[in-house]
Amino acid sequence: MSELSVPGSAEELTVETLDGLIARDHPGTRVARFELSNIKRYGQEMVSSAGRANVRLEFAYNPENLPKEVLMKLAREDLLPAPLYENEVAFYRILRPELHLATPRSLGGAYDSATGNFALLLEDLGPRDPHFPNVLDHISVDRVEGLLDLFAELHAGYWDTPRWSGDLAVIQSHVDGHIFEFFEKIAPGFVAIEVENDSFKKEMVAALGTDVPEMWAGLRRVQRYQSTGPLTMLHGDAHLGNTYALGDGSVGLLDWQLAVRGNWAHDVHYLINTALPVDVRREHEVRLLKRYLAKLSAFGVASPPSWDTAWYDYRLALIWGFFIGWLITPRINYGPGINQENVLRMKSAMADHDTMSLVRELVGAPERVAS
Repeated sequence: MSELSVPGSAEELTVETLDGLIARDHPGTRVARFELSNIKRYGQEMVSSAGRANVRLEFAYNPENLPKEVLMKLAREDLLPAPLYENEVAFYRILRPELHLATPRSLGGAYDSATGNFALLLEDLGPRDPHFPNVLDHISVDRVEGLLDLFAELHAGYWDTPRWSGDLAVIQSHVDGHIFEFFEKIAPGFVAIEVENDSFKKEMVAALGTDVPEMWAGLRRVQRYQSTGPLTMLHGDAHLGNTYALGDGSVGLLDWQLAVRGNWAHDVHYLINTALPVDVRREHEVRLLKRYLAKLSAFGVASPPSWDTAWYDYRLALIWGFFIGWLITPRINYGPGINQENVLRMKSAMADHDTMSLVRELVGAPERVAS
């Protein structure tokens, strides 16, 4: 359990708790007072896996010039996604300090394994004129290119790094760790309920000529294939809604709860297919994928995937975006419009690329053990 006091709600926050959260990563910083506002809980205004509140800090001492406007993420009342909370705190404490990508700065965070509570203090992007898009917005192909460049930079920095067996061995993957165990426990049942009770999702699954048990077994086989390498650091939940654009035109990434080591196509397929309408994606996806591969080289990857390998991995990865990305997601998380459009886009990509045939072939093939 964390030695810090981790509040179960925004209303439990104290100056002492803030000092404890912040001083661990920013020694010497002290809070004098704070104000809470805009407290949101699960199901309110796009709040899905964690609650949130805005915090205005007044510092007694602030030697690192930390931001005064802060977004605090907190556990949902049911604590169901506790492994995701643990993982996001680990990302911000272990990896965020060494990243040069555009993603909010962390003031501090903690996860309490005994209670499942977590608190994460992040820079509030509000003063920087942000746009937080969703799948119902019109997003230019140019913006998608900029986001893919971010992923290429992230992926290149950890491409088959020997650190996976050293200081980064603590980073989880899709085939081991608490994130793996979390989805192993809940995913088949949750998706089955969603498909049974949501006529649109049921129709999309039927149109692909498959069912929940086959997709789940196939997804797990795909992830074992992906674990054989090359491995890199993934955002892990790279749909359009976890991105932002600032007033100066720059773009960045949000919400690192599913950050793991894994196959590059996991991030790339999910961004392209949630960011672009089906017809636009069909027109541009080959060029976008080739751009991403070129950027890997530009960022220092000596041997990026060949085109044939990349195209195979991209088409295979689509099963995650459909099954875990959106079949599992209840409408309360984002509303019916966003949910349905994402399901449609992912289903259409799987149909276009005959992903289930690729999955069935892989399931029937001998497995190679991850190195």
